[in-house]
Amino acid sequence: IFIGRVENVTPDLRQGLKIECKDYKVELMERYAFESYASGTMKSEIVRDLINKYSSNIKTDGIQNSSTYLQSTTSYKGQTAYNIIYQIAGDDNFIAYLDLDKIFHYEPVNYVDSGESIVEGTDILILNRKPKISWDMVNKITVYGDVVGGSRIAITADDFTSQQNYGLVKETFIYDKDLKSEGAANAKAESYLASKSLVVPIYEIQTLGYETVRPGQLLTLTIPSHDIDTQAVVLERVQDF
Repeated sequence: IFIGRVENVTPDLRQGLKIECKDYKVELMERYAFESYASGTMKSEIVRDLINKYSSNIKTDGIQNSSTYLQSTTSYKGQTAYNIIYQIAGDDNFIAYLDLDKIFHYEPVNYVDSGESIVEGTDILILNRKPKISWDMVNKITVYGDVVGGSRIAITADDFTSQQNYGLVKETFIYDKDLKSEGAANAKAESYLASKSLVVPIYEIQTLGYETVRPGQLLTLTIPSHDIDTQAVVLERVQDF
């Protein structure tokens, strides 16, 4: 069972058909949001609003109310809805993920351990380490702050090491009127890059069983060939075949 969008179908001499798919959150990853929210808006309401506006198939039943609110009117421009949602989740100390029923979950970080573990050589049939960059990697950022002395604060920061290592520049923009000085804007930019400029390895594993595990749960992996020794990881996507 696959829940998502078929991107391409081509003949494959060995397997019959090669089908390329993306799950439903791709809508949020492809659409850029241009929204403004008033001071006092609950952050979980922003998440709900973005999903309703920038997706057509995702349900919001799994969104829990957060206890944090915007401290000032905030505008989001030049970022995908997906990027904004996960930025808010990080600030809120929430986890955000889409389950197999197309329900988007936004809930406090309190990972549920699936109790399952997968060991190379015992449980793994096929293992692929995807060389592509994590969806939220950013190595260039421009931070806009408040207007001071008639000019808007604007700071651009780069992680040149990341750009050189991976051969590309991925840029994002942040608007925060609470930033009243270039120093504050620069600190926010550097902090954001420090947490976003590294590539997170993505592993795809084909195995048998494990029908009860779900996205957002913890799973223990032991893959010596990739220096992974009894490491707990968060499941991003589960496909049943």
